[in-house]
Amino acid sequence: MSDYVQRNAESRARLASLCQRISDEQLARIAFGDWTVSAVLAHMAFWDRVTLERWNAFVKERQPVIQLPELLNTVGAADWRAMPPRETIHLVLDAADALDKTIEGLPDDLIEASRAAMGNPRMFERFHHREDHLSSIEKVI
Repeated sequence: MSDYVQRNAESRARLASLCQRISDEQLARIAFGDWTVSAVLAHMAFWDRVTLERWNAFVKERQPVIQLPELLNTVGAADWRAMPPRETIHLVLDAADALDKTIEGLPDDLIEASRAAMGNPRMFERFHHREDHLSSIEKVI
């Protein structure tokens, strides 16, 4: 098993553990700025879904898919904050699971091709994004 597959699985397990024990009151707490914990979870789900779609396109076309992270975060933030907090639990766990299963099933040559084409290890090293946000959430809960 590749290191990134293992680390993705560990971050997904940490996410699942947090989601199992988090209360409604904790979901409503501010994590940073005006983002609640549930908004951060919705954000994480969104970016795992974006990355999954980028993988689907890369597998099919073998061409990198450009993204605009800051613009997408700005546009998505209002919806993430408005989303029912408990709904974010299902979204974030489903998105992480679907993406990690896809990445785990990719051949090494495709991972290397994506690295060469996009230069972004976060396409397959999803634990970076998750761990950053999980640490922020755990500080406020």
